[in-house]
Amino acid sequence: MYDEGVGMTKVALVTGAARRIGAAIARRMHADGYRVLIHYGQSRSDATALAATLNALRADSADAVQADLADFDRLPELIAQLRPALVIPPQPRAKLPSVPAAFSPAALSSAPFSSNSAYAPEREGLDTYARE
Repeated sequence: MYDEGVGMTKVALVTGAARRIGAAIARRMHADGYRVLIHYGQSRSDATALAATLNALRADSADAVQADLADFDRLPELIAQLRPALVIPPQPRAKLPSVPAAFSPAALSSAPFSSNSAYAPEREGLDTYARE
């Protein structure tokens, strides 16, 4: 689903989505407009069949991804499979307002010195302290 207000496609990764409750969740999220990533451990044929069914309803809206979620060392492989589906399309940059020169970092960093020098006549007797 392309959300015009936000400017991105909503993507759902449903773990264990090849069969039973996971498949029902994937179907519902797909019906709600999400692009669905159907995770499976060993049920490849069920996952790819579900992805094909969902893609027949809406083109390029479902993919099957395999991973053993109990094997933490292989999770980077799952992330690598997901990365293409999770890429957010580039958004136009908002034009930022220009900053007045009075608020530039250089002006702000010198402000304490310039404001203190304005009070120099009232600070007689403190010059020796300032010079030490």
